[in-house]
Amino acid sequence: MVKVAYCFFNNAKAVPEHILARHINATWSLTRVVPIVRAVQDTTILINWAHPVVTHGLGGLSDSGRGLICHSTLAVILERLPLGWFPQRNWVRDEEMFGALPSNKKRPIGDKESIK
Repeated sequence: MVKVAYCFFNNAKAVPEHILARHINATWSLTRVVPIVRAVQDTTILINWAHPVVTHGLGGLSDSGRGLICHSTLAVILERLPLGWFPQRNWVRDEEMFGALPSNKKRPIGDKESIK
C-alpha cells in the first residue's frame, strides 16, 4: 500500500486540478439546474513546524512556521444540501514579500491576500 502511495504522489499528473476535474465539472453542471446556489467559502492555513528539509517549497506563515494556504468553496442549495466543490485554490506566500508588506489594515482590498 505504501508503494502505491509513493507512485501516486510521484506522478506529475497527480495534481489537485486533475484529480478533482470531473467532480468540479459535475458541480458546475448541477448549479445550472438549481435556481439559487450558495457558495460557502473557507480559507485554511496548513502549518508545518517540522525539519527544514520537510518544509522545502512551503511559504512563511508565522515567526516559527511554514506552510501553505488553501481556499475552498462548497456549492450548497437553499435546503442546505451540498452540490459539490468549486475549484480549490492553494498557494504559498512569496519569501521576499513575507513580512515586508504594511499592516493588513492599511492595504487596499485589491492588494490583500484574501482577494485571491
